[in-house]
Amino acid sequence: MAQRISQKSRNTSEVLNTLPRRVSEIINEVQLSSSNHHKNKVALHRVYVDAISIREVVKDGCVLTGMHKFKHAIYLMVIRLLDAEKGASGDRVAKFLVEFIKYLLEEEDFHEYEQDSNKIQGSIAQTFTNQFVQQLLKKGCAAKEKNIRYRSVALCANIALGLVQIHESLYYSLREILFDRINDEDWTIREHAAIALCTFHRVDDPEELEAKGLTSSSDVLLDSLSNDTKQNVRLSILKNLDIREDTIDYILDRTRDTVVEVRKEVYSLLEKNVLIGDEDDKDDLEMGRMHPKILSNAHRDLIIKNGLGDRDPSVRDSAVKLLTKWVDSITIGDVWQDRPQGSMQETNLFKLLTLFNLRANDTLSEAIIKVFETNPRICNDVLFCNTDWLSLTPETAFLERVYFQYCVKNKCITQLAEVHPVVMDFAFYMQEYFNGMVDVIQRYQEEASNTNLDDVARAILQAQVDDQELITSEVLKIAIHLDYGDEIGRRKMEQLVRDFLIHEDLPVGLIGPCVELLREITVNEHELIHIVNHIIIPTVLRNSEVDVDQVCANFDALDVTSFPSQRQQAREYSAGSQGQKGKVTARCLCICESMLVLVNVIIKEHSPIRNIADLVYSAVERETDDEIKEMAFRCFALIGLIYPSVAAKALKFFLGHMANHDMPDELRLLATQVSFDLLLWYGEENMHKWCNVDHLVIHFVEALDEEEPTDDMRVLLCEGLVKLMNAGVLVDEQITNLLIENYFSPEYTKNQSLKQCLSFFVHKYCALLPDNQERISKTFVHAFLKLCDKLDTDGLPLIAQFVDMFLTWTHPKYIQEQDKLRKCGVNLDTCIHLNLAFRIIRELLQEDSLRVPKEHKKILLQVFSHKLYLPDHIDDVEVRHFKMLLDKIPSFFHLDASSKKGFEKFQLDFAKKYEKQLELFTETNLRALNKFHKEIAFLDEIVPSRPESSSLNIGKSSKRGKKRRFASLTSRSSSEADDIYPHGKNGPSKRPRHTVQRNEFDWDSDSLSLSNSPFLTRDHASKDVDGTSKEEILDDLLIVNQNVVPTLDLDFNYTNPRNKNQPVAVSMLRSDVNPTIIPEHELKKVDVTVSFAPGIPEP
Repeated sequence: MAQRISQKSRNTSEVLNTLPRRVSEIINEVQLSSSNHHKNKVALHRVYVDAISIREVVKDGCVLTGMHKFKHAIYLMVIRLLDAEKGASGDRVAKFLVEFIKYLLEEEDFHEYEQDSNKIQGSIAQTFTNQFVQQLLKKGCAAKEKNIRYRSVALCANIALGLVQIHESLYYSLREILFDRINDEDWTIREHAAIALCTFHRVDDPEELEAKGLTSSSDVLLDSLSNDTKQNVRLSILKNLDIREDTIDYILDRTRDTVVEVRKEVYSLLEKNVLIGDEDDKDDLEMGRMHPKILSNAHRDLIIKNGLGDRDPSVRDSAVKLLTKWVDSITIGDVWQDRPQGSMQETNLFKLLTLFNLRANDTLSEAIIKVFETNPRICNDVLFCNTDWLSLTPETAFLERVYFQYCVKNKCITQLAEVHPVVMDFAFYMQEYFNGMVDVIQRYQEEASNTNLDDVARAILQAQVDDQELITSEVLKIAIHLDYGDEIGRRKMEQLVRDFLIHEDLPVGLIGPCVELLREITVNEHELIHIVNHIIIPTVLRNSEVDVDQVCANFDALDVTSFPSQRQQAREYSAGSQGQKGKVTARCLCICESMLVLVNVIIKEHSPIRNIADLVYSAVERETDDEIKEMAFRCFALIGLIYPSVAAKALKFFLGHMANHDMPDELRLLATQVSFDLLLWYGEENMHKWCNVDHLVIHFVEALDEEEPTDDMRVLLCEGLVKLMNAGVLVDEQITNLLIENYFSPEYTKNQSLKQCLSFFVHKYCALLPDNQERISKTFVHAFLKLCDKLDTDGLPLIAQFVDMFLTWTHPKYIQEQDKLRKCGVNLDTCIHLNLAFRIIRELLQEDSLRVPKEHKKILLQVFSHKLYLPDHIDDVEVRHFKMLLDKIPSFFHLDASSKKGFEKFQLDFAKKYEKQLELFTETNLRALNKFHKEIAFLDEIVPSRPESSSLNIGKSSKRGKKRRFASLTSRSSSEADDIYPHGKNGPSKRPRHTVQRNEFDWDSDSLSLSNSPFLTRDHASKDVDGTSKEEILDDLLIVNQNVVPTLDLDFNYTNPRNKNQPVAVSMLRSDVNPTIIPEHELKKVDVTVSFAPGIPEP
């Protein structure tokens, strides 16, 4: 018996002594390859079984001695892993540990054991896992070292993901750790935490969490999905987050994300959730959360609108794939219905269209065309259907119209011929549908006056009117694509459209399609104007029994200087004659506007359009209804853009109304749009003829410098001025100063449209030409002082970022297409950075520079710590003058260590770069030149006049204030970042917000281009100046390299949709012209802070 006990003691001692070595050998082997993980997992479990069998009996029970030894050995290995750098070896070890814990929990049976005099019934493996997380990983997740936090969070996340079942205590331990790390400053840590929380999101019990007062993981994940600055984190959440009722809105919001990959992932996620089950077995399929029948109307319209409206083709393709999946799966769960064989109602596409509001969805037709182009099978389903033109429904009419557009767009002549009706027959079809629509409208008008009609019956009648109007509209659009080679059919169609336009029951929404069809039938624009002016408008007035003098007046009598307050008599005249006259005027203006939009030629003198101008003038002067007046304004603008004779009068008229604060905001915005359109359309030459440019600049500056202009007005003014500057029509220093000031002002941080417009402008403008960079750099001091006035010391990092952005914009490397510019003779070796530094030094030496806080002055001095660009060729006198200014800085300021080091380094670089030009340089020689007598006088006055007591200790902390770090934006501490950046709407975040590095920008330059105009250059003249007079030296030194600024040929999208080589007449008023402000998801190609600080808009 004693021998048996001795043998057992030796075995126990051997197991305990060899346990660390066995664990170490297994860990060393698994880090080499993942293929041996299963074998080593079993081996480590054998070590674990041997260890837990060793127990030490004590007075009140037993102690798991072997278990403690095993745990100690594992902990040592994990500590080494946590401190290791990121790499494949460490990842393999971490993966193995997670696999082992999962295997351990699956293999372990429940045991009863005594420990510390307490009887515990449960799993030893579960206890080991809990202690592993609580004692080791929880502390590692809170470590200061980033690698330790990364490994700890990765292990916790993988443990959470790998377990099929999880103990309650382990669940809450992991949950607490992950909640803390979801706001970590390292995005890789945040990513792992987010992935694990997505697993907890599936098993969270809202009632239990609410009872315990805990935050739901759904709230934390959705906040990160909306506000996290790193696209990888947002992508990981999207891939692992379940689509539920509380998450779908947040997921669909990512269809407008700033990153293309995120937007693509959203549509891929939606496509995966359309169906549930094996798609190979159709009997087993069920409708998923993203099935079109499950989604609401708003969600379906949002998905189609954002997907097909995206600028990136890959996102549009993903949206088309989703729509195709909807078409193929629309019959899931349908009950069989008996329908006519070969009818349009049998197609899946028809069934899908019944779920959409066809009147409100503008992008659906484009989406269906994309489906036809990518899926010929769906297109053929529509082709082989028998069309009954006399029994169209809203869905079949819409589908037929889209199919016609598809055939015309892709030039499918054969397919179009198979469905192409004869013009004469189609005219009778149109007449039938128009008469049916008029009957429904008249019946609705009769029934609507009946007070006994309930809301349900009224809604049914309104739906019938809407359906008939939609069918008639689609039929009119189909008629545009017919072949009018048959003259008899063409005349029949022309007369029919005229009758439609003069009919008093024609809905306003059908006037545009009727006029567009009339334009296709007529020979040219002049004939269209003649028909509208001499036939349609007089007939409308005559049928309405309205005096022509009441709705028409002499356009030449228009007083562009008068304002509504001076037109009281005209207002009183129109106030008593509203009603029928107002309806007739609105109808005539709608016809005129629809016609003017289609005119793409310049109208000469003695044109019938003068009569239309009389009608427009009367509405502008006499009408008090804002809607009619707005229509008259648009017509007047369109006339000015195609009729040069009235353009000058139109410009003065709209500029006057732009400054009239008594006008409604909508009319002022429209007047501002038209003013910029006229200036852009007719160019700089006509602008100088029509108005005083100085007065025009003052006019725009005053409008933009108002205290409280609306956000829309401010955006519109900045957008228009940006266009004028890009086109070279109006370039002025005051305007540039105001644009830069609005860009950086903290007051407009929340105005996203303004930030987007100005950000696009500044980056594109500076990347185009060195002269543009110089123009922007001249605004630095003005913008810096304005920003200092609006920000206190808490905004120092923002001011530092402002300085850094200016240096980036004005660096010669920022210029795009440099090879082309060099071939054109543009000098890229510019002195812009030196000129900027010169302005900064002068500002520092100004007498009134005390108004700039010393903390802000330190930021200015840190400009010299940046890598300023020093050109190879620069005037000798300029170099010597700048050297003299540099020498004055140390004597005027007491620099701290960091500022002094950066400044001295810049001095050495400057002296080394221009060593030859600074040889034999003395201040006396420079003072002898008359060119710099003002600068010399400035230095003589400013430096000696400052007493020693007033010199500023730049960089030294105040005795009353706390010392701050603001030397670098990218190296600030977490506490400082939390103090600087405001919290988001969901509360404070534990993660400091990140700044954007200036080398992260990759701006697309497709929308800006240079013309091939020649460039005139004059080389720098150099000669031996020995023995020459001072006047000759000055003449030579004043000869500089002069460049003629190239003409900018900017694409403002003034193109005719039918003829791309022919310009159109308006930009902001036409639907076929793309807006200048591009969407937020295309502009921002870098990760930016969501809750950005209130000082600087992120670029």
